[in-house]
Amino acid sequence: MQNLSNNLFGLFLAFFVVPYFFYKSEKKFFWIFILWILTVGVTDFSANLLKSFFLDFRPCFSDYAYLLDDKGQALRQCSATLTGMPSNHSANFFAGALFLLIVFKINKYSLIFFLVSFSVALSRVYLGKHFPHQVLAGAVYGAFLGALGGYVYLKIFSKNSLN
Repeated sequence: MQNLSNNLFGLFLAFFVVPYFFYKSEKKFFWIFILWILTVGVTDFSANLLKSFFLDFRPCFSDYAYLLDDKGQALRQCSATLTGMPSNHSANFFAGALFLLIVFKINKYSLIFFLVSFSVALSRVYLGKHFPHQVLAGAVYGAFLGALGGYVYLKIFSKNSLN
């Protein structure tokens, strides 16, 4: 589960997605990839802004705040920001997955990305980094922005369908 929460896992997925984009739509590859990265980037940036608005603490800070290390310092169980609403991991993965679903329709690859997104979301709760409502909020927020990004892509490139 820890591997699903690693930032390198997201990079791996991005480089796994690139060959699929190239295979599926050779000429439009560049614009699909740019809009996909832009959608996930906007989701990540705006979800970070929302964290300071909601100020909903992470469980790892609230549950482990009383634990001290051998020097008497509070343990850093989260190694992240104090607040966790919405979950950026959930938002980013669901934004990317919904973007792919809108652009490429339902196929085995879009379903795989949704399975990975659900796994990442569950890992955040399992590892104690987020409460379930924070993960759900991130997933809904990311899905909304991913769908919006997908529809923007289709609106721009609606003449030539990818399917």
